[in-house]
Amino acid sequence: MAFEQTSLIIQENNYPDIKIKRKLASEINKLFKQGKIPDELQPKDMNRFCDNLYRLAVDANQENNIQEIIEKIKTEINSTPSQKIPRSISLFQYLFAILIRNKIIEIPIKNYHCHITEELTTLYPDIEIDNDYIFIYSEDR
Repeated sequence: MAFEQTSLIIQENNYPDIKIKRKLASEINKLFKQGKIPDELQPKDMNRFCDNLYRLAVDANQENNIQEIIEKIKTEINSTPSQKIPRSISLFQYLFAILIRNKIIEIPIKNYHCHITEELTTLYPDIEIDNDYIFIYSEDR
């Protein structure tokens, strides 16, 4: 009972990065609800997913362009039939590829390391990946 009373007093967190992550989550969840992104790509933890996407934007010096990032993601996903969205890579890798291909972010990103799989490089061979800035994963290693 005390929690319910005190929780009414606690103000919502208004830190700018928290608002941005909420916006990212809201827009991505809308795409799932509209059936634009296949359900099997749903992140297990949307908060962690949005933390990672926001961290990518920050490390790429694009944190002031979040709305452009959201719009580019929405445009690309809305213009791609759901059955054409790759299921052999994670949603993060797919969005990473969208942002690189559309030159919203440029790689390499100093001090940024991400998970690159053979599937990602096979699906998007036009993305030039610098092995010094990434973590490459292969079943053979």
